[in-house]
Amino acid sequence: MTGPGLALFYGGLVRRKNVLSTMMHSFIMMGLITVIWAFVGYSLVFSEGNPFIGGLKYAFLNGVGSEPNADYAGTIPQGTYMIYQLMFAIITPALISGAFAERVKFSAMALFTTLWALIVYFPMAHMVWGKGGLLNAYLGGSIHTFDFAGGTVVHITSGVSALVFALFLGKRIGYPAEAMKPHSLVLSTIGACLLWVGWFGFNAGSAVAASGLATSAFRNRPIRNRARMGRSSQAPGVGFGALRMGRTAIGASLALALLVGCGGGGGTTSSVALPEGCTRVSAPAPKQVHLTAPTQTLQGAATATVETSCGGFRIELDTARAPKTASSFAYLARRGVYDGTLFHRIVPGFVVQGGDPTGTGTGGPGYFVDEPPPQDLSYTRGIVAMAKSPAEPPGRSGSQFFVVTAADAGLTPDYALLGRVTSGFDVVQRIEQLGSASGRPQAPVVIRRVTVKGG
Repeated sequence: MTGPGLALFYGGLVRRKNVLSTMMHSFIMMGLITVIWAFVGYSLVFSEGNPFIGGLKYAFLNGVGSEPNADYAGTIPQGTYMIYQLMFAIITPALISGAFAERVKFSAMALFTTLWALIVYFPMAHMVWGKGGLLNAYLGGSIHTFDFAGGTVVHITSGVSALVFALFLGKRIGYPAEAMKPHSLVLSTIGACLLWVGWFGFNAGSAVAASGLATSAFRNRPIRNRARMGRSSQAPGVGFGALRMGRTAIGASLALALLVGCGGGGGTTSSVALPEGCTRVSAPAPKQVHLTAPTQTLQGAATATVETSCGGFRIELDTARAPKTASSFAYLARRGVYDGTLFHRIVPGFVVQGGDPTGTGTGGPGYFVDEPPPQDLSYTRGIVAMAKSPAEPPGRSGSQFFVVTAADAGLTPDYALLGRVTSGFDVVQRIEQLGSASGRPQAPVVIRRVTVKGG
């Protein structure tokens, strides 16, 4: 999209003498940002660090290969995801180039682009999209921010930066005494059309799966763009010919920016078709739980019935091999901790995870239980285990549990065993249909009640 889409779009809007230099901005940024991204950029955005910037785990693309990264895209190679995210990293500073077209030296542009990527883009992308980022409560952050395809990371950062840059440079020398007409609105229109086509990849691709969410984003983009383009072409005082064509092309490009933040948003609440047997619900309010660990253990066989907005399924708690974990789960269930919580992470062909009172994936009951699982345990379809962070020791658990939907999840025996689904696995598969490769549910699935019998 950056070349030739953005290059043609900006190249047509400047004067004839500056066409090549303006187009060269986009071309050089593609190479410059690609190198920075491979060296440190991807790592600073998507490896775990602090709430503001990632670490260097993936520096020089170390460990970024054909294996998926379940935190971001559990069904495609991490190398593919890295290249996809590179598109965002390239086009964002390229968007800013329109603010200083014709006005700065080429060397200054290259220096600005490098510093801006390191100081502004990479930290902001980590905060919004990276695991543990300040604004990514879905993956361990503290603030809920929904940026589906770059509304915050790409367009707010580039737009504000472009405005600051233009104000810093001041008024153009010679304007308005000297006419500064666009060189070729034909080039700008072709560029706008190419950007429009390319944005399908941004919006639908941000679902990271061939899913209902991707369809929603793919559908919403052209409908909203054409409406915005039509309004621009009918703006008061705009006649036929070149002026109307210019306004229409710019309006179409603006529509792209307005859409990316929530392009699939309609699919996350009301537009996604729910599987038969699921009821459309709203996400419940988060709740804080502070309990002390139970002192008693279950005696004998016990089962847990999990009632959800998609139906119910039964778990046979493994009180023989995991007495402490099963007892803690029953303790929490009988105190209503699970009632009104979400399945906050659903990865098709992998796991369905819920049980966090805060709904963010970072909450718990206020205590931990440590019970290492059997070393011969395989996390196969139907196994229910307790979730934990990679930094926590094997067998540690709080309140979050997951049901394995893969034939074999391929996990090492680090996650505390809870039991196995003995009936209603079709309900688990129904819930699974509302997942995405990133793990973010396409629509809320609520755990209404968990009832434990026996023990």
